[in-house]
Amino acid sequence: MTRATPALLATLASIGLACGCTSGGLPTGGNADLGGSQPGDLAGGPPADLAPGPGDGGPDCLALDECACYVEPRCAPVVQVCHCPFPQCGKGACFCDGGAYLGCIPASTPCGPPQCSAADRLVGPDVQGCFRCELASCQAGIDNMIRNCRLNPAVIGALSCDKNPGCIADCMRKLDSCFAIGCAFCTTCDCGGSTPFDRCVTACL
Repeated sequence: MTRATPALLATLASIGLACGCTSGGLPTGGNADLGGSQPGDLAGGPPADLAPGPGDGGPDCLALDECACYVEPRCAPVVQVCHCPFPQCGKGACFCDGGAYLGCIPASTPCGPPQCSAADRLVGPDVQGCFRCELASCQAGIDNMIRNCRLNPAVIGALSCDKNPGCIADCMRKLDSCFAIGCAFCTTCDCGGSTPFDRCVTACL
């Protein structure tokens, strides 16, 4: 997991290096072709079963959007390696891009941010105050990928859970970035190539 502090965000913004990372023909995060979500609706809000924030007057981290979470020192974003908060959170650049944003949790969480796939859902806190990643079903994984990666649903429009959903869900659990999804299941994309994910799904059928 990576976490950008306000100082790091300022440093990244001053670097001026354009990422331009793509995989399988997909554009970088924040592109209109991938849904074009704005910071306030990047993850569709926290899951309903997440508990409210601390009662000590501190921020309700679970209710913060991606951009607010990054600049609040008492909160920690739950992200994959190479998640980039730009351009959705302002002007800047990152060395890499493509990691999913899953939510925001208190920085004081005793277990630290969990390691999640791009198809997981953030769940918690439990009685110890810890969070975990969950992929309840194949269809839930599709919904989570759309939310976590800000995807236009057409990007995975041909991905179906009708056959061998358990096997396909296992393939989703291996998604270490949004770019790893590729475009083999896109119904509107003009791109080619293959990824370990689409080969895994094909082997399930």
